[in-house]
Formats: sequence, structure tokens, C-alpha cells
Amino acid sequence: MATDDGPEAGHGDALTGEAEVVHADHSLDRFDHLEVDHRVHLDRHVVLRYDRLRRNIDHLDTKRDLHQPVDYGNPEDEPGPFGVGTHVAQTEEDRSFVLGHNPKGRRDKNDRDEEHRDHACDDPHLNTRRGQERYTTAAHVPQSRARKPLPGVATHLRDSPTNQRRAQGGWMRVVVTGSSGLIGIALLVRLRREGHQVIPLVRRSPDAGAAHWDPAVGTIDAGALERADAVVNLAGVGIGDRRWSAARKEAILSSRVSSTTLLCETVAGLTRSPPVLVNASAIGFYGDQGDELLTEDSPAGTGFVADVCRAWEAATSPARQAGVRVVHLRTAVVLARHGGALARQLPLFRLGLGGRLARGDQWLSWISLRDEVRAILHILGEESLVGATNCSSSAPVTNAQFTRALGRAVHRPAALVVPRSALRLALGHELADELVLTSQRVMPTRLEASGFSFEDPSIDEALAAVLAP
Repeated sequence: MATDDGPEAGHGDALTGEAEVVHADHSLDRFDHLEVDHRVHLDRHVVLRYDRLRRNIDHLDTKRDLHQPVDYGNPEDEPGPFGVGTHVAQTEEDRSFVLGHNPKGRRDKNDRDEEHRDHACDDPHLNTRRGQERYTTAAHVPQSRARKPLPGVATHLRDSPTNQRRAQGGWMRVVVTGSSGLIGIALLVRLRREGHQVIPLVRRSPDAGAAHWDPAVGTIDAGALERADAVVNLAGVGIGDRRWSAARKEAILSSRVSSTTLLCETVAGLTRSPPVLVNASAIGFYGDQGDELLTEDSPAGTGFVADVCRAWEAATSPARQAGVRVVHLRTAVVLARHGGALARQLPLFRLGLGGRLARGDQWLSWISLRDEVRAILHILGEESLVGATNCSSSAPVTNAQFTRALGRAVHRPAALVVPRSALRLALGHELADELVLTSQRVMPTRLEASGFSFEDPSIDEALAAVLAP
């Protein structure tokens, strides 16, 4: 289920609620250890030339080129030690994602800009063979490469001259809640990389390019929503990061339902509503169903998580009744190296202390982080997708199969067994049964029928991509 530490925090592990550690995984478009600070705005005219840049990365002064202090107004909004922003990357592999942003923020055009445009500058590194090609302005990049449209979305907007211009230019304005979570961070990076404008909806005092909301007091920037071409709602506190006390369960429910209600009621009251809303949900909607194959037509299950998902999806009804295309993103366990359930398991498995959970016959439905982000972009542009959409690989595995695959991926034995009683003692009876021991064999029927294909179709391929150095 979408999980984060505040109403604007991002959609993390769909079942385990891991969003404390948030990081754009290296497997997403081949970058890693990049942090996105919403206070820093990258030059929209700079387009990454990844391969050429990587070959000429050694000379960079990382403190000058990458570092930007982060000072969040609200501690709950801080991405965490592996968050996305502009902190100094740790390795040469990590430094390979550089967009050439100015650490001091935006600046006026000067003579140096003209020199770059003329392919001449005083930096000897940029005058090496290929050196000049590392930073390329939009004027030097074909339109098809500089911007990538979200097909289908702009067809809702033909009456607006502004939106006709967007359709011709290939970019969209997307409002995102939960932008500091695991999926939110990766989604923002991907949208910006493809040339779209992103407006994070945040509870802290917004910086330029962001907008403010506070579901706790019922305030929201309606103007940002009225200007949007799409909204992605990933907000909600973490579901699996601590024991479920009565207060914690209330926070899990209210942070999702109250924020979604505020968002959708506001959208419904606008003169011009965004044409599409992608609202987070989770495969926890189905409850524990044993070996049964689950599709979007399967009924809701029982239990706390299923109840939360039902109320969460129902909260979007004002937007749906106003004519907005609403998609419920029923996400499975998201595989990422620095976030979600996998991040918690990796240290033990790398020490050879991994093992199956209880009998290991419970089904685990999963999706890689990069496929999750790709699916969201696909949904934004695919008008045939409405209502529940399972965001899960078409190759679910049992816990025992996952355990063996992860052991192979880290080249360590994984022969231990964690008893059910130990899990209940460590996590609490209800949390262990609903998040760890539950069995959900989910199929992405509607997503695949709409033409979506997975980059990581099998668990072995997904783990290899996620854990690749």
C-alpha cells in the first residue's frame, strides 16, 4: 500500500510500508544514488547525455557540481539518507547522473552560456574529444529526444490554446503528492527527464515550482490543480515501519482517506478539472486469498489493510463523478535496493542469514521500481485504463521461491527458516499476518491488455537489475 511518513510522502512498498529509506534505484534508467531536493530546480534546457557524460566524469569537482545543502522545513518531508536530491554522490557510478545544474539555482544567461552554445569554452575538459557533447541544450537535441509526450492525455484538452501548445511540445504539467517517497522520487526524476513539468504538492512551505497543501487542516492550492494536466496521488503514512497500535492504525487510515478526499473534492469543484487522476492503492485490497489467481475483478478481502484500501479508493468518488478519469493503482511489493521490503532483507541475505518466512508457500506479488514508474506513465497516457489496475508483475512467486532467488542474486545460501511465532513476536500478530504471511497471487490483467510490457518480467531478472553494481 502506498506508504510514507506524511500526507505528502510518497508511495513506497505496497505491502510493507517501507518509505523511510527513499531512493531512486539504479535500475531505473541506469542511475543510482541521486537525490532530488525540491528546493533546487534544474535548468530545463539541459538534457542528459548519459553515456558520453559517464566517459568524461572523472574530472568533475563533485562538491562544486553536485552538492547543494538540503534544509527541509518539515522533518517528515525529508527523504532520508538515501533520498533523491543534490547531495554528493558516493561513487563514480553514482556520479554518472549529472544534469549540469547550477548549485546556486537559476541564473541569467551570460557569456559562458553563449560559449557553450557555440561549442567553445575555456574548460579544457570540455574541449576534449566528446567533452563538448556532455552538456547539450535543447537547441542541439531533436524534438523527439528533448521531450517525450504522454500519449492520450492531451486529447482531453483540445479546447485550450495553452494545452494545444503542450500537446505540440510533448510535455505535460503533472501534480504529484507523496513526492518524497520511494516511488514519488523516482517518478519525479523520470517525468522531468522526459521534459514534463512537475508540481510537487507539499505540506512544508513550498519552494518555487511546488504547491502547498495540508490535509490535516483542509487547505490546498486549488490553482495548481486547475493548471494541471494530470494528478498522481501517492500520499499516506508508512504502513509497515512500526507496530500497529490503535493510534498508528488510525493514522494509516486517515492519512490516506482524508488527503484523498480533500484532493478529489477540490478537483471536482474546479472550473477546469485535470483529465486524469492516478490514485495509489495496493493489492492488500484482496486480502489473504491463498493460491487463487487475483484480477481486478476479484472481490475485496477482509482485514485491516483491505478495509483501508476500500475506503481509500472510495474517497476518489467526487473526482470520478465530476468526469475525471480515475485509476486506482493497486501496487504490489516494490523491489528497490534502497527502499521497501527488499532493502530490509538484503543485509541479512548478504551475510548468509536469509531464509524463508514460515512455510514459505504464501504467494508474493511484486514489481520492480522502474516498472512501477513506467506503469504510472503508461496509465497517464492510456485512456482505456479506468478504475482498478493491478500494478504487479505477471510472474508472482512463493516466498520460498523468492528466498532462493534472492540467495542466488547475492551469491549466498538462504537455508534458514523464520518461524511464524517469531514473526508475530517481532512485528505483532496482526501486522505479521496481514503483511508478511498473507498470500496474494495477483495478475496485471488490465495493464497488460492495454499494451504495457515489463522490463523485468521474472524475479531473477528483476533482482539482477535492482542489485547490479
